Amino acid sequence: MADPKQHRFRPHPQDRPILARLLRAFAAGAIGGLVTTAAIVATDVGGIRSIALRPGGDWWAVLVLGWGMIVLFAFIALVAAIMMLGDWRDGPGRRGF
Repeated sequence: MADPKQHRFRPHPQDRPILARLLRAFAAGAIGGLVTTAAIVATDVGGIRSIALRPGGDWWAVLVLGWGMIVLFAFIALVAAIMMLGDWRDGPGRRGF
């Protein structure tokens, strides 16, 4: 029988290179979304900065834009990282797992 103590062992994240790679891609995408949001607000595209900075202005527009950009960029980076996990040996003619 297997040792029950082995089930309690939780490997270090560096022992899982795929997860570390995906987390790095997700973080890079999230940072890209933040930078894009900052650029949009700084250049006042669509008047979003003017709307947020006017008296009684609503910062919800900036927060929603930021959240949307973070989610968009992070998941695009994550999907790209997942697609690049394969190897050239994993061609279309190869079958099975």
